[in-house]
Amino acid sequence: MVLALTRLETYIFKCYCRNQAPNPRIQQTMTTKFKLLFASLAFAGITTLSAQTVGYITRTVNPSSQNIFSLTFDVEPSSFVGVTSGVITSVASNSLTVTGAGWTTNFATTALPYFVKITSGTAKGAVYRVATANNTATTLNLTSINTNTPNINTRGINAGVDTFKIIEGKTLKTLFTGLDVFGTTSSATADVIYINNTGSYESYFYNTSVSQWRPTSGAPVSADNVVINPQAGFIYLRRGNTALNLIFAGTVPTDDLNVPVNNTGNTMVSGTFPIDTTLGALNIQNTPGWVSHSGSVTKPNADKVFIYTTSWAGYVFDSVDNRWEPTGPNIPANAAVVSAGSPVLLVKVGATAGAAIATRTTPY
Repeated sequence: MVLALTRLETYIFKCYCRNQAPNPRIQQTMTTKFKLLFASLAFAGITTLSAQTVGYITRTVNPSSQNIFSLTFDVEPSSFVGVTSGVITSVASNSLTVTGAGWTTNFATTALPYFVKITSGTAKGAVYRVATANNTATTLNLTSINTNTPNINTRGINAGVDTFKIIEGKTLKTLFTGLDVFGTTSSATADVIYINNTGSYESYFYNTSVSQWRPTSGAPVSADNVVINPQAGFIYLRRGNTALNLIFAGTVPTDDLNVPVNNTGNTMVSGTFPIDTTLGALNIQNTPGWVSHSGSVTKPNADKVFIYTTSWAGYVFDSVDNRWEPTGPNIPANAAVVSAGSPVLLVKVGATAGAAIATRTTPY
């Protein structure tokens, strides 16, 4: 499925990418093909996609409850000077160079973050954030989005062969501006966003007295530019008494999942692809160092995956029966559903520092 957009449709689509309402006089002219393509992306019937297939999914934030989401689509840069994709000339420990890239020096800012995604080779799907300083017209300094992310020059990138693309990031301000977020002057009564970027949760609310996002604890500073990791996810605690729709839109990912999983503690991993899947299809048990349940390892001592529906449900991999099981009864759970756009929480029992790389090939 490949979509050719008119200028009018592109305008409407970019509005949805930013959770902004298009001009109502223009919105009504959206074509049938546009609607049908978007609707189809939430189903597993997708077979072949081009790198430019675009779409969206709408997720409901239920009132007076906890809701779990992740950024599902790649957002292409909307206004950009220089190349946004191409062949990597070279990499250093924390930088990437592309000859003739033509970038504006330090184009990434705290208010408008960008990421580099590797799109071929053994590191396909790996993501790094573009630093906000010391970039040049041909070289980007990169920062890790997980404290345990390996340096880019250790990922087996084949210089002169492997490719990359630049994607636009989301912050609390850019993701939620224009939405009916329930803000107050206190985190005890407002909607709260919990972000798990580095293995621990940080929480934020919209403070109406200063019209900005603030941490729920600590120094009362602006959190408008807090970045939401595109490979992780977030929890939305909705205290408002009405439902809220979140629209996740962009280019449908055609790259594999390639994400660092902390060797100890928890890691929230993005749903990545805009279709429902199952626990068995994730192949998380193949992550290096994964501790499975077996005759010598009890379920409490095994690594776990948690899936959220209306509450968290935990699972372990049984290496004897070669299947996933709930942390309680010994019954098969390979078919447990992970909804489109929902992250999973991985909890590792180990004590070794660092991270292992979890991978999953594109499911369409």
